[in-house]
Amino acid sequence: MDIAKQKYVLRETMKVLRVKLKSESPDAPSLIANNIPDVLLREVAPEVSSYLPIGSEIAPMILAQKLISKGSALSLPRLEKESGKIVFVRWNFGDPLEQTTFSINQPLENSKHVSPEIILVPLLAFDCDGSRLGYGKGHYDRAIKELRLSKQVKVCGVAFAGQEVAAIPTELHDEKLDWVITEKEAIEIEIGN
Repeated sequence: MDIAKQKYVLRETMKVLRVKLKSESPDAPSLIANNIPDVLLREVAPEVSSYLPIGSEIAPMILAQKLISKGSALSLPRLEKESGKIVFVRWNFGDPLEQTTFSINQPLENSKHVSPEIILVPLLAFDCDGSRLGYGKGHYDRAIKELRLSKQVKVCGVAFAGQEVAAIPTELHDEKLDWVITEKEAIEIEIGN
């Protein structure tokens, strides 16, 4: 089976599993906020990008608020209609949002573009090598790769512990995670994996 087919099968399995995990752990958002590694709190990033959850994704806003309380500014990803690229834009709780054609909320078009040092990302699955399975469009991978060309960025997957799998089939464009923060622990991905 080719990699694209393997990813498709794994995505479908993990979508169902994540719904189950969310119903079993409604307190996951606050548990995840408590598990943020001290190193990320000590080395406070001027800019942290969070995300607005869709479906069964874990809401990272308690975690984002904790980082803000330590001095970080908050941004969110915005999918640009013309280019199909994700850009990161400044956003504060209460700022207006617009809804895309896929019913995804995102900051307004005129929001200030920023360059985050920490990016919280949703996922369907992860493995111990830092591979992340998303929805298959590659938006985050391209945005992260572009940022990493100019600065050091910590990419933190936000997940239920049950979303860990033995291995995710990967392709050359797939960007690795630096951390995975779950309701049970924070996992630092070893350099070189």
